[in-house]
Amino acid sequence: MASYYDILGCDKDASYEVLKQAYYKLILKNHPDKKSEVGGSIDVACNINEAWQTLRDEDKRKLYDAELLQSEIDNQALLYGTYSLTELDYDTDTRTYLYSCRCGGSYELPADEIMFQKTPCLVECNECSLRICILNNL
Repeated sequence: MASYYDILGCDKDASYEVLKQAYYKLILKNHPDKKSEVGGSIDVACNINEAWQTLRDEDKRKLYDAELLQSEIDNQALLYGTYSLTELDYDTDTRTYLYSCRCGGSYELPADEIMFQKTPCLVECNECSLRICILNNL
């Protein structure tokens, strides 16, 4: 979900005046009365207004920034390490790559999920909140 700053197209440290200019520019461009095509413009205008109503008020903005920061912290992966597929054990019966976690749990990745992936894959431990990054180097 886009942040209010993303909606207005501004940085998190943008001044009140920068936010205000961005709001007016966007609301003029996206106002339902100004749009000829039907659909979506009311939602866009509502999102722009909601962002502006929060960010223009100093207290609401501080609270929003704190909630945004907490959300970013909550969504960060606790990365235990980065490994290549060749460093993981492979169970031929289940066709799963396995790696032991320091908590005693394990990281399990079905071969089907990584075989055609060229980008790194994050896998969670089945016992704790740690994750590992697996690089497909096959």
